[in-house]
Amino acid sequence: MLWQAKNLELSIWERMSRRISDYAVYIFAYLLGVEIGKLAAKRIPAETKTQYDEYVSKNSYLELKNQPVILVLNGEQDIAAPPENFQQLEEQSRCKIVFLKAAKLTGISVFIDNLKKSSNQIKLLWVRAHGTPFSINFGGFIDERLDITSNDDRAEEYNRQEIEKTQRFIQEQFNQLEPDAPIILESCFTGQETSAGEKNIAQFIADAVKRKVYAPSREALSIKAVTFSQEEGFQVVMTGFQNSTYFAQGSFLARLSAILHAYRNHYEDITRIFDPKTNSG
Repeated sequence: MLWQAKNLELSIWERMSRRISDYAVYIFAYLLGVEIGKLAAKRIPAETKTQYDEYVSKNSYLELKNQPVILVLNGEQDIAAPPENFQQLEEQSRCKIVFLKAAKLTGISVFIDNLKKSSNQIKLLWVRAHGTPFSINFGGFIDERLDITSNDDRAEEYNRQEIEKTQRFIQEQFNQLEPDAPIILESCFTGQETSAGEKNIAQFIADAVKRKVYAPSREALSIKAVTFSQEEGFQVVMTGFQNSTYFAQGSFLARLSAILHAYRNHYEDITRIFDPKTNSG
């Protein structure tokens, strides 16, 4: 169940009340046809999915030389988007969009290296994968994600070494982008503000490679728009449903309101921009 009570310190009556409200919210969403667990993929037509898959397949190759490139890293469960969005960006930026199905992080290394060896210039890195405030998940296994969380079961020195290892990987690979190339993390929650004031992964990457990073502040829909102009460079808009932070939390009425916003397609801009901090190491 999506909203099971997690606080076992609640009384039995409070837990029962929470469980009843969970079921009521779930039924309300079901009656309106809102798939609460799949907001990012909501209402994507089958035709769009087919067209997107064909476009990605056609543009997943390495035979490029001396080309300005937009590199799109797709995780195992990337969300379909209309090919017209990518075609328009190609025309505006005069860059070739190239897709990589990133099943493992080592695949990213080989692909970027091959692009650079052929004198291509990577003008934008665009990541389409699952995310949390502290990780980007390309598949599901430990070697398929970038993770900056500490493991409480390990020694502090081990945690520090693992985070430094992640930082070195990011620097080695992402520094092969052009000096002014930004990074887009189309990965839910990667730009979310953390309660303890820790760096989220968007700020971590921005500091590691000293470049601008775009990321969503919470659960994102398929990307709204990436545009380019000579005056402003790349511009990014990511959207989410209004009040969607209350789908899995908040009061009973707030959660019902969030479902109504999703049903009526009420969107808002949830893009956050992270610049490298001058005092970062």
